[in-house]
Amino acid sequence: MCDEKGSDKEVSVAELLAIQPCLWFDGSAREAMMYYVDLFPNSRINSIVEYPDAALDEHFVGMSAKVLNGSFTLDGVDFAGRSSPRTSPI
Repeated sequence: MCDEKGSDKEVSVAELLAIQPCLWFDGSAREAMMYYVDLFPNSRINSIVEYPDAALDEHFVGMSAKVLNGSFTLDGVDFAGRSSPRTSPI
């Protein structure tokens, strides 16, 4: 693949990607991130922020210890991931 100047320099997908994909999972983001990191080479989980205690807000009920925001890299490409409550309309 050529770079934007037309040279024959190899350009990775990570270099071309201007938008970071965010994947939503029905309550299973941690498990999904671990699965994909094991599946692809040059991959890792960068960070995980968990939902706060369910006592703080009714929207957090059932989400304790689930991934509110996660950052992971698959074969050099960065992704964001999060667990969505199963009742989420999206």
